[in-house]
Amino acid sequence: MEVDVQKLLSELTPKVSRNTQLNLVAASLGRAAENATQVQQQIQTIVVTNSALSSSLIYAIALKSSSS
Repeated sequence: MEVDVQKLLSELTPKVSRNTQLNLVAASLGRAAENATQVQQQIQTIVVTNSALSSSLIYAIALKSSSS
């Protein structure tokens, strides 16, 4: 289902209000993109940390088994 935002806004709102609404929609989309980027960075930090901890655990297990 395709929605023509410009047509819908022009029918329902005066020009000044329409511009304000378009600015709000643009700002909301920008914030959503920023939030998605921040979440990706946080996930990447968790993945890197887990990889480092897992590697050190495997290394410790290997050292312990080789010294026995």
